Amino acid sequence: MSVNETTIIYDEKLFTLLDKIKKQFDTDNLGSTGYSERVYREIRGSIYENIYDLNHTKNPHCNNKDFFAIFIALIADYRNYNEWEELMNACYKMEDVPDHEHEDDSNLTCCCGHNITNVYSIQNKSTSRTVIVGCDCVKKNMITNEDVQNQVKNIKKNKNKRRKMIKELKEKYNQCVQCNKYCIEKDKIHWKICRRCYAGYLPRGKCYILF
Repeated sequence: MSVNETTIIYDEKLFTLLDKIKKQFDTDNLGSTGYSERVYREIRGSIYENIYDLNHTKNPHCNNKDFFAIFIALIADYRNYNEWEELMNACYKMEDVPDHEHEDDSNLTCCCGHNITNVYSIQNKSTSRTVIVGCDCVKKNMITNEDVQNQVKNIKKNKNKRRKMIKELKEKYNQCVQCNKYCIEKDKIHWKICRRCYAGYLPRGKCYILF
């Protein structure tokens, strides 16, 4: 299976489109969940309008793989690479986007357009620019980048551990409306604020919190 199945040829015509998109949008801010919700659809629309003017290895059919490839190019210094494979195998850093940075019912999508529930970001280490992605989309589109593949596995593993910890805390404690931590014992049914928030200091005993 290839590194990236886009039919777009990595050449100057592609770079011209990327230059045009960079003038229209703030590509330094593509990793912001708030900004991504507002502009990703517009960027994909711009790609769709121009994709048939690009050179292709076969008859073009605009799809999610084309969108993913172009977004990855947008966070890179794309003229420093000679082909898609070189770009996809560059150094990247994958990170989990914490739940508190986006609403549970938000309409976040991967840059390629797929709806995602597990929100991640991928950073090009050379430029420090990031973009929002889904883990499955990364696994499919950057299949030969072993470092990225291992990062995805580790992030998913850590996220599952965190979710298990949160579930256990919710079963034992109520949430403080002030600090939003689960640290109020279940038998304190009338408490809305934990001791620490109420008194301004941590009293004797343990206060279990979410890290």
